[in-house]
Amino acid sequence: MKILIALLLISLAQNAIAETVTLDFDDLTSPLEQDLARYSSDGYKITSSVNASNAFLAWGSTSTFYSGSAALAAANFNALITLSRADNAIFDFTSIDVETLFTRQNGFNSLIAPADITFTGVKSDNSLVTQTISISPVTAISELTTFAILGFDDITSVYWAQGGFIPATPFDINQRHQFDNIVVSTNDVNAVPVPAAAWLFGSSLIGFAGLRRKFKV
Repeated sequence: MKILIALLLISLAQNAIAETVTLDFDDLTSPLEQDLARYSSDGYKITSSVNASNAFLAWGSTSTFYSGSAALAAANFNALITLSRADNAIFDFTSIDVETLFTRQNGFNSLIAPADITFTGVKSDNSLVTQTISISPVTAISELTTFAILGFDDITSVYWAQGGFIPATPFDINQRHQFDNIVVSTNDVNAVPVPAAAWLFGSSLIGFAGLRRKFKV
């Protein structure tokens, strides 16, 4: 009987299945430059601290800034970028591809400089976790670098800043970046609510006990 009860409780318990998603922006299919106020896909959303219809930019295959695949960049210098679930559920942030924003310097009076990006994750208990990555200037397209993100599990959001534009001589310094292939995962919970499960289970036990008494010899 105890084994039966245990098995029934397990079957009524919440069943959490990890679901991994890669936000690759491949749905941004235009070969031209695209302006976006925000980005949403697969239950996740990316927003900017700048409230504008062109808060984000994505460059298509005909653009000088195309990185070899669709990628996203905050349009405003020093804008704060936030990634979270559309339903505000907790999730894990595993990795991200990043590169300096301008892959070609021709025609731009600026110097592409190395940049540090600090990611800050907000845990479900409101504690914070941080990780800083360093990106180097690139001189050709398709040089996105994958960075593993460690310890960003059970977070409600993660945010980081777009780089700045620093006046300098002989060239201004550009520390902006674009990003792609954000790997995240969450627990897809399929469950009978615990109070309801307990009530149903209790009713089943009462019925089972009644049957035993009825047919007892």
